[in-house]
Amino acid sequence: GREALGGAGYRIAGGGRGAPGDEHPGAARPHARRRQFEARAAVAAAGLGMFDFDVLEKKEGRVSVDGQLVRHPGEPPGAAGVGEGDEGAAAEAAERAEVLRRAVRQRSGRREPSLAALERWSQCEQARDLIRHFVLEDAVGIGESMRYRDVLRLLRALHWSPVDILTFFLGEGKVLVKADDVAMDVLRAFAGMDGEGDDRMRFRGVYRLLEVLGLDVKSLLRELAEVDYCEEPETPGELVLGKFRMLRGIGSGFNGMCIYRGEHVSTRRQVAIKWPMGKDELEVLKDIERQAPPPFLGLPQLLAHGAYGGKLYMVTELLGSPLTKVLDRLEGRSLEERWRVMRVVGRLLLRRLEAVHACGYVHCDVSPENVLLGPPRGTRGSAAKVPMPSTLSPYLIDFGLAQKHPGGEPLEGDHGSAEWSSVRSAVGARRRPEDDLEALGWLMVNGVFGDLPWFELLSKAYKTWDASRSHRAKAIRRAQEAKLQLLDGGWSSLGDEWLHLASMPPVLDRYIRSCRSDQATGLRPDYAMLSELLGGRAGLSPFDAEQADLRTFQDAVDRLL
Repeated sequence: GREALGGAGYRIAGGGRGAPGDEHPGAARPHARRRQFEARAAVAAAGLGMFDFDVLEKKEGRVSVDGQLVRHPGEPPGAAGVGEGDEGAAAEAAERAEVLRRAVRQRSGRREPSLAALERWSQCEQARDLIRHFVLEDAVGIGESMRYRDVLRLLRALHWSPVDILTFFLGEGKVLVKADDVAMDVLRAFAGMDGEGDDRMRFRGVYRLLEVLGLDVKSLLRELAEVDYCEEPETPGELVLGKFRMLRGIGSGFNGMCIYRGEHVSTRRQVAIKWPMGKDELEVLKDIERQAPPPFLGLPQLLAHGAYGGKLYMVTELLGSPLTKVLDRLEGRSLEERWRVMRVVGRLLLRRLEAVHACGYVHCDVSPENVLLGPPRGTRGSAAKVPMPSTLSPYLIDFGLAQKHPGGEPLEGDHGSAEWSSVRSAVGARRRPEDDLEALGWLMVNGVFGDLPWFELLSKAYKTWDASRSHRAKAIRRAQEAKLQLLDGGWSSLGDEWLHLASMPPVLDRYIRSCRSDQATGLRPDYAMLSELLGGRAGLSPFDAEQADLRTFQDAVDRLL
């Protein structure tokens, strides 16, 4: 099912991920032009006039407002780049920041929202969930701030480009340096007390910003959720399961809401609760926990389980954003940068799959939605016993389709996520470890190139997925044929629209061919060889390899943010 321990339960309207290089994925450009016109009109209507800003030639390397220096292009945010002890440069940076703050305050002061307007935002859980969609979280629904670059991503989804932001706050001008950087300086100047250092804006500041731009709660809901009222989040009331209290729904499956954020009744520790759930999934997780040796990396920790109202439940640690958010942030990046990120993601997930396979199970549903980010855990338990090199680690979740290997039951081809499933799984058979490993290969291909040739046909098929079994089988078969065509006919064999797939990194090509499930020998996969293909260092213990990969993963995520 499309469920995630920690996934927000609201759909984001508009197009999916755009092609690499699109400035505003999913946004309509006419809307952007309309917003720019409205921004200029709003400034004039406020009686502020047009505030011209000049961006000088790159060779002079500076940005000015009314002739006063605001920012050097390429200069890090705030006063960064000022040498320690260089008081003159520090004073100049502070003066530039103050000039920008005064300019932004002059534009926003007359449009600051009332306390009642801000209260409407704080009371609408749905609006906060929509905003959190643009944030990489290590625990869903807990944080109340976002990075300035993520604020720009939110604004783009609302048809406000960085140039629109500059025009609104500073007036018309010519932008000759990267508009994103200057726009983030404007956001920092706007945030004031609602900022957290140079990097983050509290949600209250985001609410203020949206109101100043003329976007109230209803506007956000219309644009991103296609509703014009704030729905009450689905909550179970004062339901207590064992020692854990349910708080609110955060994820759903085929039969409706089944994932809830909860807390321990005495310690208030935040957790994820799945209820109801199938007996098979619970038994798989219990068995894996019994077998998996420390440090038990990258799998959700089972905190409690039982039955309530005749239905089973389990409690796990609360995790954060799905891997899809990392893939979203790869849009517009170079192929080399995309591959650098996906290669380390591949190594981390390969290690998790190896652990699952060693316990005698096949996951059967490897997909970006079934990988959540969370704080790394060095040993079994609620916290790491040794220092960890990263603040985020990928966790493999949702064992609802997991099967024993050997000896599992056959699964039909429509069981699992067909976008990333193996070629062999489409025919319906007992799943093997190679099926998981090939699915990981398609996930990496997706991360490197964006949407793949069969994504659109599956998206259309899902709208009538329950219409008939033959309808599902046809869609699965067409996706399988497209995958086979790429593997047998070459990465450029699907026509001009997909010629960019010919830029496939040779190592990724070798990986996916090395674990083709339809050519499996029945022998144990060579996980060490596959890891080395993806850049893993030979001879490291699983824990040392994990430490090294988490450092690389953190560096890659920091670059994306």
